[in-house]
Amino acid sequence: MEGVRSAVNATQNRPLRFASTDTFVRLLKVAFICEDDALSHSVQSQWLCRLFRGELSPLPAIEMGSREPSRLEHLLSHAYYVHMVGLDPLLSAGQSIEVRSPLSKIQNVHVLCGYYSLSTFIAKIRECPPPFRRGRGCTSHDDCERVWTARWGVAMKNSLVGPEVDILGRLRSVVLELGRNQSLPLAMFRHCRMNALGSVTKLRETISKQLNHHFDL
Repeated sequence: MEGVRSAVNATQNRPLRFASTDTFVRLLKVAFICEDDALSHSVQSQWLCRLFRGELSPLPAIEMGSREPSRLEHLLSHAYYVHMVGLDPLLSAGQSIEVRSPLSKIQNVHVLCGYYSLSTFIAKIRECPPPFRRGRGCTSHDDCERVWTARWGVAMKNSLVGPEVDILGRLRSVVLELGRNQSLPLAMFRHCRMNALGSVTKLRETISKQLNHHFDL
């Protein structure tokens, strides 16, 4: 068992970097049998990395997560998310996702719940960034907020390089763009700018942790 843990947690020549879906499934079953939560968490985390890179299909993760929802809620909700993003061309066009779908009717309902919930959320934040704390020493916070809101709207539009509903990907792009923006340090108090960037990162983390609610799991 120690050899399994060492292989899974290896920092170099990581075997799960190129492992098959079956390997992830078997490792999670071993983690369940041994009641090893740390191993389960590590396997799920690395499986999700492969899903978000588009290297593995999310469907087996959805199937396994649906059988063990209490143990695999994080994996399940994120696998639904990856699958939903892949279906964006159909969903955004209002077309059915059930034709030739390998998922059950209730599973497709979860996909639709996530799509409509996240689409509504994106519409709310498109022009309205998450609030951020006044930086210590800032004497013109209203100006900082106005500058940030204006740059936010532009960055959100620029993040539309992929599916509109991919809120996690879009927020990552927004943080990168605004973090590299050379005019912001001149227009915003330094600590306000850092707090504003941090608020976007925190929002992304919160959405990720609460995906189960969006997909009604």
